[in-house]
Amino acid sequence: MCPPDPKKQPNDLIKIKEVIQMTSLSRSTIYTKMNQQDFPKSISLSSRSVVWVRKELEDWIQNKMAERLND
Repeated sequence: MCPPDPKKQPNDLIKIKEVIQMTSLSRSTIYTKMNQQDFPKSISLSSRSVVWVRKELEDWIQNKMAERLND
């Protein structure tokens, strides 16, 4: 895992492209998982702008990694 980028803060709001990059999931999988309550919810800033909270994504990734160790 790379060291955290000091320019990136935990409460940063990030767009779908970065969410896809962070998770390696497709856009459709992200929305499917959100509907299944298995992914952090997005925040609608406007009718055409949706973002996620970086910390929530990082926590979700850490939980997935922990689940792997518990299997």
